[in-house]
Amino acid sequence: MSASDYPINDRIAEARRTLENWASHVGRRVVQCGPNHLKVGDVNFYPTTGTFYVDGQPREPGKGVEELINFLEKKIGKRRNQAHTIDIEF
Repeated sequence: MSASDYPINDRIAEARRTLENWASHVGRRVVQCGPNHLKVGDVNFYPTTGTFYVDGQPREPGKGVEELINFLEKKIGKRRNQAHTIDIEF
């Protein structure tokens, strides 16, 4: 069974858990701005599509929670334990 076979709400919940787990390990906070809009600092993330962008900037080319976390790690200069990674398709 591929990730796309899981209901969208399950994929959103899993993406949120992954992001919150990462954020807690690097001292950041995830804010829920709407049913499909999460925010870490000035970075907006939409779990149903996997897209993300920095406030006032165009959408970033990556897609998905793992790409978002990689982007955030480069942006803030903190890394997480690779044992916390998952693979979610969008």
